[in-house]
Amino acid sequence: MTYNDLEESIKKRRSVYPISFSGNKVPNSTIEKMVELANWAPTHLKTEPWRFKVFSDSALVSFLDECKDQYVKNVSPQKFNSSKLQKFDNHKNFKLYALRSSKKSINYDGITNLYDIDDLKKIKFYFSIISSPTYLRNEHLKIINELNIPIFVEKPICHDKKSFKKISQINFRNKINYVACNLRFLNTIKFIKEYLSNNNINVNEVNSY
Repeated sequence: MTYNDLEESIKKRRSVYPISFSGNKVPNSTIEKMVELANWAPTHLKTEPWRFKVFSDSALVSFLDECKDQYVKNVSPQKFNSSKLQKFDNHKNFKLYALRSSKKSINYDGITNLYDIDDLKKIKFYFSIISSPTYLRNEHLKIINELNIPIFVEKPICHDKKSFKKISQINFRNKINYVACNLRFLNTIKFIKEYLSNNNINVNEVNSY
């Protein structure tokens, strides 16, 4: 390296803050090369007093949640800054995707539209929500099942017995799966509704989780 090369490197050095990050995932191979290059940094008596831990995907989310919890538990009220809590959430860097049936579908802020099922295999998802037409549930469950991620299916899961039989034969790779339930048809809910109506009791809002 010549003096001019060194001068140019120093002048062009810039600090890049999280707000300027693109949001694209850095390949593991690139991270490994960066960590290896860090080993060449000078240290006192060649002690190299460092250890590297790389967090990604769900592990990164868990790590940031733990950092957030520790901040809340250990920072005094005088030094507490709620904006720092928001920064922890911002660093999670999650994205929402929607598989659309037509390119004429509405675009929503914060949601990236996908139009080809094959595109699903190119992205690392944390979970999926299936809300497609009921007659397509069997087909879409098979496709999402190959991604080996938790699945949440909007009610109902199928439209006839034949479809239910096909779905029941799917060997789900991920064991964390949910199917929404229409609570208004439960006997308990029917009883409460009838009781409130017969006794002229007004209820502003009911929530169930």
